Amino acid sequence: MRRYIAFGNTRWGLVAIYDGLRFRMVVILISVGVFLYTATITGRNGEFSDDHYQHLADTGCIMVEALSLNESYPMPMIEWSNSTDNETRPLDKWVAPSEADTVRWLLESFVELTWKNEAENGTYDTGTIMPIVNAIFAENRLDGTDHAWLFLYLGEVELFGSNAVGSVEDLPEDRWASSSDFTLVVDAAKGISYEAELRYFIWLQ
Repeated sequence: MRRYIAFGNTRWGLVAIYDGLRFRMVVILISVGVFLYTATITGRNGEFSDDHYQHLADTGCIMVEALSLNESYPMPMIEWSNSTDNETRPLDKWVAPSEADTVRWLLESFVELTWKNEAENGTYDTGTIMPIVNAIFAENRLDGTDHAWLFLYLGEVELFGSNAVGSVEDLPEDRWASSSDFTLVVDAAKGISYEAELRYFIWLQ
């Protein structure tokens, strides 16, 4: 259920507190899980296996996808326009409602509006969505690792960011990757869908 609070500043303050506590809880749970998981895969020389780092990549991606908008990263404003009119409204007024305004929801909304730009008589300016996704990924990195994130829509790169490299070509060979499917199925019966994917990479510092 979404968190509706009457006053704007109070709403963002409570959302920030809620998400801060949730993020800490997730980190604690992941830390405990990693500790228990580590006990079974540490080598004799104290080194970790590929499975361990793959686990970190998967949980790191899930953790960031679950983070919500807050006072620092408020709801993006989206302009819609056609040949005769234009209107600017918050993103959640243009797309289907969600339980929480998370990074995953932002990416799903980007895919939906990008598809609508091709299917409807009008254009949604999605340029305010990706900078927020990029900033949230940039601020949340697992200790001891570098990371990168890549979002593809119909095979085209819509977002690439990293704390350590400047392009996909610069990614190190020794890395671990996790992916999430954001494909939009428009008509399952006719097999009409629009492929989209998030890829998340980590490697040792």
